[in-house]
Amino acid sequence: MAQKEAQTKVLVVIDGPNVGMSHAVNRWPASALGITLAVRYYEDLGYPVHAFVPRHFLNDKGGKKGSDDAAMLRVLHKEGKLVSVPSQDHDDDYWLQFAWQQDAYVVSNDRMKDHISKFPNGGEDEFYKWRDARAISYTFVGDLYLPNPNFKLPPPPTAEEREAAQQVAQKSSSKKKAAGRSKPKSKQ
Repeated sequence: MAQKEAQTKVLVVIDGPNVGMSHAVNRWPASALGITLAVRYYEDLGYPVHAFVPRHFLNDKGGKKGSDDAAMLRVLHKEGKLVSVPSQDHDDDYWLQFAWQQDAYVVSNDRMKDHISKFPNGGEDEFYKWRDARAISYTFVGDLYLPNPNFKLPPPPTAEEREAAQQVAQKSSSKKKAAGRSKPKSKQ
């Protein structure tokens, strides 16, 4: 069962600012459409996907280093496909930590050399092995998202596996909500 579970748990994590800046041809603001195109690409293939962006990307006045269409990103956020991180923090730390914890694949053209020392599973050699096996490079041809054609992702979970995972998540969420409810005070 554990082997079957490991085979079906294929999660894609997107470095939102990296993808947004690539689609914007490395000019601020970052392209919300680029992030959305990458999310929808993997979602349409059947993969669970999470893009990470700084919180100010979701604000209409995100500043010079925000996104060009915060409303588009808020749609992804509402769908649970986009995660916002505190703007004062380095977003790479969050998506890398999540990817490492979840054994996910990452979409980024960042070579991540400045994160080697944070890798939880060993030293430099282990980090490069992980990166080579898990990081998906990409490009855009206009508005067409094009992942590295030589990178082979395992197949996405089947519809039945996605439904079962969703049911487990809903049950877990219901239990947490029930546990968080306060007990009524007794009348004295």
